[in-house]
Amino acid sequence: MKNKVDSMSKISVKSDGSVSFFAELEKSSTEQKKRIEQAREDKKTQKKEDEKEAKAKKLKEQQENRVKRSVVRGNTADELIKNTIFKFLL
Repeated sequence: MKNKVDSMSKISVKSDGSVSFFAELEKSSTEQKKRIEQAREDKKTQKKEDEKEAKAKKLKEQQENRVKRSVVRGNTADELIKNTIFKFLL
């Protein structure tokens, strides 16, 4: 609303009947540039956040899908089973 009131106060009518909106157009242009720049910054910020989330999700999936391998040795079947159980509990 304030901009509409300001624009009414900045309209000038010359003696030949012409109307000038120059100051308001300049102001509108500046405000539009600010809005566009803010939208760009917001978009960049959102893109960075999305990339960060995607990276974290990918890392989590990789960690979940990782297969752990280990070597278990034993001289007898019982010792092998005992060592296997011990290894997986750690």
